Formats: sequence, C-alpha cells, structure tokens
Amino acid sequence: MEAFWSRLLPVMPVVRGWIGEGRIGRVQGLQASFCFALPFDRAARHFDPALGGGVLLDIGVYPLGLARDLLAVQGERGEPTLHVVGRIGASGIEERVAMTLAWPGGAVGQFVCAFDGRAPNDLVVLGEAGHITLHGPFWECTRASLARHGEPVQTAERTFRINGFEYEIEEAIRCIAQGRVESLAVPHADTVAVLRQVDAMRRTLGVRFPFERG
Repeated sequence: MEAFWSRLLPVMPVVRGWIGEGRIGRVQGLQASFCFALPFDRAARHFDPALGGGVLLDIGVYPLGLARDLLAVQGERGEPTLHVVGRIGASGIEERVAMTLAWPGGAVGQFVCAFDGRAPNDLVVLGEAGHITLHGPFWECTRASLARHGEPVQTAERTFRINGFEYEIEEAIRCIAQGRVESLAVPHADTVAVLRQVDAMRRTLGVRFPFERG
C-alpha cells in the first residue's frame, strides 16, 4: 500500500462522499499535474535506470492510483485504454510524461508528470453538474472544493495531525493487529493494476531497466 498514502488522507472521505452523493453528477473526466524541477544527477534514484528511475514509478502512480480510487465510487471497475507521450532524458528514463486514459464507462483522464518544471499540481474531477478540486499538492491534499454552476463554492479543509503519513501508518497497524495481509483501502488488485499501466506506458516510451528480463 506504500505510495498510495494519499488515499488515506482525511479529506478523501469528503471527496468520495461528494462523488457518491452525485453532487457533480457522473464523473466524466479527471485532470492532474504532478511536476517539480529537479537538477539532473545521473546517480540520483530519480534518474538512474538501475534504481528504477523515471517519473512514472516515482510520481505517475499518484494520479493513476487516485483516479482508480475515485472512479470506483461510481462503480467503474474496468481497465482503461492508455495513450502516452514523453521526453526521455540523458540517462534513458522518462523525465516528462503526458498520459491520456479512457475507461469503459466513458470517463477520461489527462495527467502530466515531470521532473523538469513546475505546475499547479491540482487534481480536478470533472462531472456533469460541476467539478471537485483537490488543491495542490494533491497527493498531500488538505483542502478540497466543490463547485456547481450558480452555487457558492463549498470547501472542505482537513489538516494533518502530523505530516499526512500517519494515516497510512495507522491503517497498516490496524491490518497487522487484525491479522490481515491486505488493506481494503488499498487492495492488492489496485496496486497491481496501476503497476501494469506503468509498465505498459514504459514499453510504449521504450524505457527499459537493466535488471528487467524477457
């Protein structure tokens, strides 16, 4: 469940509730950026193929994982088709990626992730009757807003007790205490599905780690 700590943040039940209550109608799309500027360092884990470098595994999993979580609220269980373009850096890993996903139920996602620049880093859920914004940085969001045409914007703010990681830690402790090897908040199937998406996009971009077989 590590790397999906965002699902356990206190503001997320509010966001899921808004979607589940139909406050924005059916979700039609999701948009997100996760970009920050890193000086190139071939030996750093972000850029080193031998250490699994690249934006997809480091930060691309966040919009992919949250999109899967939020679309499940409206019953979307299918796997999306994927389209990806990107820029490969000097060390052979992807340093900037733009991806488009299309789910069987009709929703589409547009996400950009990068090590070479900055962005608002919001995640926006677009619905028939309005939209929800997880204000950036969305992966550690403490404030979400609900906007519907002709109505005042509704805001939910849920600050962390410490730094946001405590909620994932507490969920892991609960699972261990109950003898469970899987968290219902971050099921194994979701983790595997997201990693399959990442692997498919890396293949499309021609990114291959030296330790990969086959």
